[in-house]
Amino acid sequence: SLAPVFEFSSKYSHKSWITSCKWHAKSWFHLLSSSYDGKVILWDVRTQ
Repeated sequence: SLAPVFEFSSKYSHKSWITSCKWHAKSWFHLLSSSYDGKVILWDVRTQ
């Protein structure tokens, strides 16, 4: 089984461990993450 590697810590972040993340195929600025908290978040790294 896979174990989470890291956890974000900001007021907009996931409330649990990250289960997956992937860069957008056509944008260097967008990252998609999912978490055990049930949320999927699209991040714009220019604003984080």
